[in-house]
Amino acid sequence: MSGSPRIPAAPAPAAPPPPPAMATDQAAPSSLLWSDGLPPEFAGLVIRRLPSLADRTRFGAVCRRWGLAAQQQAPTLPAPLPWISNFFTQVFQSFPDGEPHELQRHSRFLACRGLSESWLMFVRPGSCAQSRLFLKNPLSGATIPLPGNFRSADDHRLFNSDFATIRKFIVCSDDDLIVLMARGCPYPPPLGPLIACCRPGSMSSWSTATYVAQESDYDFHYQDIAFHHGNVYGVNGTGDLYAHNISEDSGTGEMVVSHAKQVIKCSDAWFGMKLRQFFLAVSRGDLLLVKWIDDEMFTSSFEVFKVDLEMSRWSEVSSLGDQVLFVSGMCSKAVSTSSDGDYLRGNCIYFMDYDRRGAKGCAMYDLRDNTYHKIHTPQCRSHEPAWFFPHK
Repeated sequence: MSGSPRIPAAPAPAAPPPPPAMATDQAAPSSLLWSDGLPPEFAGLVIRRLPSLADRTRFGAVCRRWGLAAQQQAPTLPAPLPWISNFFTQVFQSFPDGEPHELQRHSRFLACRGLSESWLMFVRPGSCAQSRLFLKNPLSGATIPLPGNFRSADDHRLFNSDFATIRKFIVCSDDDLIVLMARGCPYPPPLGPLIACCRPGSMSSWSTATYVAQESDYDFHYQDIAFHHGNVYGVNGTGDLYAHNISEDSGTGEMVVSHAKQVIKCSDAWFGMKLRQFFLAVSRGDLLLVKWIDDEMFTSSFEVFKVDLEMSRWSEVSSLGDQVLFVSGMCSKAVSTSSDGDYLRGNCIYFMDYDRRGAKGCAMYDLRDNTYHKIHTPQCRSHEPAWFFPHK
């Protein structure tokens, strides 16, 4: 009888072989890893390759053993990469990935006037009974109250009139000293930069000094200051360098800042429309001047000089070696790449750049071949972004 051909049935799948017996005295590799934890030498290799403070914190939060390993490695770790900070709004971003960091903010009645490495400076309202100025580390929560009293009535008048124009402050931890620079009062008599210093404490007071400008330099002010070998150095817009000596009153123990003394006079060739800004930084015992220049195509370039006080001149520096300079208006710092975990390139300058529209971002200038490199990080659209060096 005819009919449709029958499709043969598929053979039944073979049963999988039984798994081999595991020796009873041998644990699974994954169990061995998590029970014994990451060996300290491996933990050190891993965490040293994490340049971000946020990543190091996450590493320590994985488990108790990793947290212990992070604590053991902490004293020998290189400093983490700085953050980009808009100190007016207390907004922070990691460099170079732009990861935002939300830190606890102060009351809207407190104004943030600047930063210095890991410290922020706040000003309380004028009617507040407490000292108007104080410093705070936003990561550790540590605070430093600053004195509210002054040496004379004139100091009080000048200092309070310049609260809104604080340009920079320096925390000299080794010398137990706070140095502050503000722009001078624009009203007659014309006053140049105001330099103030104090030792933190309720019984201390501010010592101030100003530069009384002449009619020919009515707009005189410091573009940057640095503390070096017991002196506060200030550089103006033509590259002239001034020194303020910091000493201690033998009777009261208070700090005393001297009036400005010019130590370097630059030639007129340094002054021109191409100059963008001067920065001061201390690197391995030397005071450096960083000169930021714009060419005809608005491309940034840099030159670095070292102070020569014996000859009263700036000597050009051909190479920074394994040093890296982070420069910004509020905070500039030299960092060594010899122990940084190989995530920085030596002999370079990292800076806050901006285009014609005013959008702020980061860039790097390589002194080895004099080339400019834009760093693709989320732009920090702030009034004046600055480098913040996170440290608890």
